[in-house]
Amino acid sequence: MDKKLVLAELLLICHDRQKSGKHAPEYIKPFNVAGAICDHIEFLANKDALCKHEMHIKSNFTQIFEPIPHIDELPDDIVAEIHLKNAEKTIKTCSYPSPQKYKEAWQILIQQHLDAGCICPSSSPCASPAFIVPKANPNVLPRWVNDYCQLNENTITDCHPLPHIDDILNDCAKGKIWATIDMTNSFFQTQMHPDHISLTAVTMPLSLYEWLVMLMGLKNAPAIHQ
Repeated sequence: MDKKLVLAELLLICHDRQKSGKHAPEYIKPFNVAGAICDHIEFLANKDALCKHEMHIKSNFTQIFEPIPHIDELPDDIVAEIHLKNAEKTIKTCSYPSPQKYKEAWQILIQQHLDAGCICPSSSPCASPAFIVPKANPNVLPRWVNDYCQLNENTITDCHPLPHIDDILNDCAKGKIWATIDMTNSFFQTQMHPDHISLTAVTMPLSLYEWLVMLMGLKNAPAIHQ
C-alpha cells in the first residue's frame, strides 16, 4: 500500500512540473580545459613549495619530530589515574572476532607497543575488548581501538577545562595562514598510575595486555592531557 502511495505522489509531482515548465534540461556550464590545466599547475607548484618548507622545518626542529622515547625516558611527575564510582564492579567483556587477514597486523602493532614499553602481558581480572580499524591506505597499518565503554561508565569524570572552540576561532580571526600539527601518539607520553594499570587491560585475539601509558579511549584522557 505504501509503495502505491509513493508512486502516486511521484506521478503527481512529475505532472505538476511538466505543466509548469520546470522540466526543462539543466544548463551545464562549459568546461574550461585551459583554466583547469593552469589550476593544476599552480597546485603542483604550491605543493612543491610546501614540501620544501616541510623539509626545512623538520631539519631546523629535529628534536620535535623524533620518535616518542621509551617509557623509561618519559616524565613521571604527571600520571594518569582512573577513579571508579564503584570499585567492586569488575569490567569484563569477551574479545571481538577478528578476520584472519588482520592477524599479521595485530602481531606488528603489539610488537611495536611492546618494544616501546607501552604495554605488557596482563593477568588482570579486568578485560575490555580491543579491535582494529583499517585505514583508507592499504599500505598503512590499521588503527588499534580500545572499547572502554563499560570502564568509562564507571569512571568519575575529570572536569579539568578543555580549550573552547569559540576562543580558538577568535584567536585565529586575524590570521592569514592556518596550519595544524598532529601530535604523534601524544597520550602515550603520559604514564599510567601503577595502581590503575590493571584497569586498562584489553583482550584481543592473541592475548591479554595492559597499558603502561595513557591511551586513547579513556574517558578522562583529554582532560589529563590538557
